[in-house]
Amino acid sequence: MLTQQAKVIIELIDDFTTEVLFVPHVSAENLHTNDNDYLYLKELYTRLPIAYQDKVHLLPVSEGFLATKKHLIHCDLCIASRMHCAINALTARVPTILLSYSAKAKGMCEYVYGSDQFVLPLSDFSKICGLIKTIDLVFIYKNLNQKIPQIQRLSLNNVSTIIDKKLNEQ
Repeated sequence: MLTQQAKVIIELIDDFTTEVLFVPHVSAENLHTNDNDYLYLKELYTRLPIAYQDKVHLLPVSEGFLATKKHLIHCDLCIASRMHCAINALTARVPTILLSYSAKAKGMCEYVYGSDQFVLPLSDFSKICGLIKTIDLVFIYKNLNQKIPQIQRLSLNNVSTIIDKKLNEQ
C-alpha cells in the first residue's frame, strides 16, 4: 500500500508541478505504524525518491487543529482521509477531496458540495490525479465561500435553539 501511495504522490507532484503537505491526525507513541498517521506518513515519505522528498512536507505530531489550519489555508487543494482534516480544510474554504473509508465522507461531501462527486474510496487513491484534472478549483472555491458561511450560520442557529430550549426547561 505504501509503495502504491508513493507512486501516486510522485504522480501528483509531476502532473501538477506541486508540493505536498502531509497532515497527521491520529498519533500516539504506543500505536502501531498502521494506526498512527504520523508514523505512517513518515514511512510514506521515506518511500519517495530523494528528488521528490524536498517537495513533500510532514507536519509535526502535536500541531493541533488551529495550528494545522494555518498550514491548510495556504493549500490549493486538500485530499483528506481523516474527517477532522477535511472539516478543517473546508472551513478554511480550501477545496477538498475526501478519501473515504467510511460512509461519513460521502455524507460530508453531499452536505457541503451537494453531491458525492468529490469523494473517492480510499482503495481508489490511484485515481486521484484523474479526478483532480476534472475539477475547477476556482469554481469550488467560490462555492465554498458561499456555502461555508451558510453552514456556520445554521450551526450557530441550531446551538442557540438548543441552549434556549435548555434554559426554558430550567
